[in-house]
Amino acid sequence: SQALVLQPDKVPGKVFYISKGEAIDPGEMMDMAAQILGWPVFTLPALLFKLIQICEQLKYSAFKALGLRTPGVAPHRFMAMATIEHTFDNSRAQDVLGFRSKLSMREAIARVCFLYQE
Repeated sequence: SQALVLQPDKVPGKVFYISKGEAIDPGEMMDMAAQILGWPVFTLPALLFKLIQICEQLKYSAFKALGLRTPGVAPHRFMAMATIEHTFDNSRAQDVLGFRSKLSMREAIARVCFLYQE
């Protein structure tokens, strides 16, 4: 709200990404969560992961063609998202809104894990 007063031309109609601002591989995120939760981690070989992804795509396509119920996010697409590093540029939120993340990525993941355990 202070940014609206101090820099009114820089806020309306703009998109502000608010995230941890740290680039993290989904596999690293999973490893952190597993470590915090005390779960064992087993990494599939890339070729096996791809084979499972293709099988899921074929199954999804067959279910769809037969008019059977399919999940909201296709499993093969969900699997593809898991292999891509995601991060957003927080610089506009930092410059205009003064946003700074108060937690590290590990602390944020730990909080989510603790909520899961409750």
